[in-house]
Amino acid sequence: MDKKIVVYRYVGDNGEITTINAFFKEDKLVVEGCDTGSSVKAFSGDRDDGYWLSADRKACPGNILEILKGGFRSFTGIKAWFDEQQIDYDVISYA
Repeated sequence: MDKKIVVYRYVGDNGEITTINAFFKEDKLVVEGCDTGSSVKAFSGDRDDGYWLSADRKACPGNILEILKGGFRSFTGIKAWFDEQQIDYDVISYA
């Protein structure tokens, strides 16, 4: 696994935390995220939600980590960008 970068991190006043990281694992780009806190529990009934996006490294721009680090604040926004760029990806999530 290559170096992991923090794409986005938010810590709320009520202990709510959102973290999105990205890294390369072999021939894949992996974007992983986790939301925790009371709003997640109210929405899903669980204490945390985890999610992963994976895409072929060769299908991504060479500077994809810099692109991701440059201004995304949500997993939904990242998926929308991949859709706009017509980059195929898979998503796994759990609550």
